[in-house]
Amino acid sequence: MEENEPVQATAESPTLNTRYFFKLGSNIVSIFAGIITAAIIPRALGVRAYGDFSFVNNVVTQLLTFLDLRSSTCFYVRLSQRQKERDLVTFYGYYAVLIFVILAILLASLTMPFRGYSLFEHIPHRLIVYAFLFVGIKWLVDLFIKISDAYAATVEVERIKMGNTLLSCVIVIGLFYFDQTTIEVFYIQQIALFTLLLVLIYYHLKSRNINITIVRLLSWNDVRKYLSEFYLYSSPLALYLIITLLTELFDRFVLQHFGGSFEQGIYSFSYSIANMTILFVTAMVPLFTRELSIAFSTSDSNLTGKLYRRYVPTIYIISAYFCCFLFVNVENVALILGGEQFVDSLMSLRIMMLYPLVATYSNLNGAVIFASGRTRLFKNLAIGLAPIGMLTTYLLISDSGLFLGSSGLAIKVVALEFISVCFVMWSISSYMNIVLWKYLAHMLVSPLILIAVGYAVLTGLSFIEVLRDYRVVSFVISGVVYSILIFGLTYWFPRLAGISVESKMNLVRKLTGWLDRKSV
Repeated sequence: MEENEPVQATAESPTLNTRYFFKLGSNIVSIFAGIITAAIIPRALGVRAYGDFSFVNNVVTQLLTFLDLRSSTCFYVRLSQRQKERDLVTFYGYYAVLIFVILAILLASLTMPFRGYSLFEHIPHRLIVYAFLFVGIKWLVDLFIKISDAYAATVEVERIKMGNTLLSCVIVIGLFYFDQTTIEVFYIQQIALFTLLLVLIYYHLKSRNINITIVRLLSWNDVRKYLSEFYLYSSPLALYLIITLLTELFDRFVLQHFGGSFEQGIYSFSYSIANMTILFVTAMVPLFTRELSIAFSTSDSNLTGKLYRRYVPTIYIISAYFCCFLFVNVENVALILGGEQFVDSLMSLRIMMLYPLVATYSNLNGAVIFASGRTRLFKNLAIGLAPIGMLTTYLLISDSGLFLGSSGLAIKVVALEFISVCFVMWSISSYMNIVLWKYLAHMLVSPLILIAVGYAVLTGLSFIEVLRDYRVVSFVISGVVYSILIFGLTYWFPRLAGISVESKMNLVRKLTGWLDRKSV
């Protein structure tokens, strides 16, 4: 193969639907593994230790996100469009090294007390080092997954990822069984497995002649060209990311100051469960971004609108299916996954179950913005909402305000995200050829239907006395009945899932044909 020969999706390459299926399958495995982890780690660590664990990880993640400046998204978009350029990969490799050096310096600075107080006060320094390694290796894995998606190598890489996730799940269960689950042990186990995953993905890409070369000299003209390109893409986001970093750190600091590690643990527990349902969305975002990037590069407005109309409502209803069920069964979720020590999380957890609904549109609308390069919109949005958000956080959490603790932060996060989604959707509606009010109506009405079905199932099962003493069995049966009803509802009313009647009939014919072939 020539040095600059492109590695592209050919006619035999997996289709978008196939790649999404494997992305979704990998994320389903991650969700079930996450459920097991969520049921073990908070129990093993306790609310306060889990709060410290989550606080440190959140701070390191926010700093890394800021230093990234969405350059990893720019890298993914450009690599999807120009798969020939090995120099692009080399340039970004050097940039990644620079990011980690600056991150290490920032973390070291934040551990030092300022006027007698440190951001990481009462948190051992070794945990900060573990968090740096843990968050950093996860970011690198995500970067290599972006590279595999850009070259349409999604299917094989997601298989590798699924195997690694299952191995991680087995190890977590084993550590818990032998009573060896501590923060340090959990960090070491996760860092080791993410490192293994990174190595496996690297060698798989290499086997497909996709060379990831970092130690390689670039000409000054090439460096200047890439710096200019990334600057034009990311510079409008710089102020947005600075504001986002400050508001995120402000939110967590205020919660830590007024609520302590306990409220931090309650909020982190609620957020982690809500985040599981978002995995169904994140499976599609990089693939959706890739297809949009290609469509925008050819100025094909009809294709971009078609992609949005075809995938966004369906992905939203998949996310809503899960989070609406969890919203209705929030007490069972808290007690099954966290135990009695997390019973105080019910209000925060119920509010956060609404977060995936708005986050779905936030992620997919964000894919449109990043693929089209109209990133200046985020800066304007952040400037307008940040002061409102910080004031809201203080009023909801501080002891001179409503003093709502984790529930107050949950209310603020969901409300501000909804306002942001409405603004972005209004901004993209014109050049995406979508009717704004239809999507807003779908976003608001469909969850109400799913929640109504969930409560109907919960009420019906409450009359069966034998189930009252078996919380897990009741939860599973409730899920099965709920799933059957929602499946039937979407079959008879496919518009609920954003599927046309014609598309539904095509799916039925394909499924019938597949079953006929299997029966022969």
